[in-house]
Amino acid sequence: MAALDELYLWLSNLTTIEYIRNCLKRVRKRNSALILASQNLEDFDIQGVRELTRPLFAIPTHQFLFHGGKVDRKFYMDNLQMESAEYDLISSPNNGVCLFKSGADRNLLDVHAPPHKHALITGGEG
Repeated sequence: MAALDELYLWLSNLTTIEYIRNCLKRVRKRNSALILASQNLEDFDIQGVRELTRPLFAIPTHQFLFHGGKVDRKFYMDNLQMESAEYDLISSPNNGVCLFKSGADRNLLDVHAPPHKHALITGGEG
C-alpha cells in the first residue's frame, strides 16, 4: 500500500500523472492499494492537466467523499460521478461525515478518532 497526500503537488508533472494513472490500474491486480488524498477538487481542473486527471476519479474502487467546500455543485458531481441525492448528503460541512462509495454501494459514515488519538490531533481541545 502507498499513499499520496497533498496530491496537487504531483500535478505539475504530466509524466507523474500518467504514472499514477497506470499504478491505479495495476495495484488491484496485486492485492495492493494506492491512496490519493487532496483537499481541493479545483486542483485537478487545470488546463492541460484536466484530461489526464479525470480518469483518476473513475478508477478507484473505494472513495471517501467529504464536504467539498465552496466548489460548484455540478463541477463536484461531474468529476466524482455523483448523483444529486449523494451530493446532498455531504453538501453541508458536518465534521467527520463522509459518503463512502464502494462499487455500487453507498454509505454515509460518521468518522471519529478514538479518544486517545483525538487528544493528539486536537491538543486536547473539544
